[in-house]
Amino acid sequence: MRLLKFALRTTALLVSRGLDILTTYRTTPSLAEEVNPLTSVLGFRWQELLLSNALIATLLIVAAWRAIVQSPPLLPSKAGLTFDSFVSIWWFGNATRPWWHAFFRRSRDPRLVWYALGRVAPPIIIVMGLVAAGHNSHHYASRNALVIVVTLIYTTAVVSAALGLNVFFRAEFRRYQQAALILPAPV
Repeated sequence: MRLLKFALRTTALLVSRGLDILTTYRTTPSLAEEVNPLTSVLGFRWQELLLSNALIATLLIVAAWRAIVQSPPLLPSKAGLTFDSFVSIWWFGNATRPWWHAFFRRSRDPRLVWYALGRVAPPIIIVMGLVAAGHNSHHYASRNALVIVVTLIYTTAVVSAALGLNVFFRAEFRRYQQAALILPAPV
């Protein structure tokens, strides 16, 4: 079942990235009208754009493999933690930080970072790729309208990442609570 889930997520990721690239090429083969920051700000041409897409897709596929196929990271062994304490102990290794610091501070354990990245990022990138492909198939009356649409796409991605991380931590807290019910009570 885990392999099937991984295969479906990988396929969806590759299809969405492929559709975004294909519709970008059909809309602006020279990338002159592309508003992706990689091209409009950093000056990437097709070679750099394809390479960066391949690298990002590879990173996300590896992260998804580690999050879906491999065993999930161990949960804290201390029973009765609140959500705030759970995230603080699990993510940072101590109970001194508020849980929302996990939005902008990296975990002490690289396995948790890979696990979170593999669970949260691929669905967001899949949706962004499909939205970008849909947006590429429209002709906008002005460059300002196009910039507004692209700004909305990237804003949605950032908000989705924050919400996705919150959902991720809440799901892991439920996993912790369920594990606490299964473990025998200390004597």
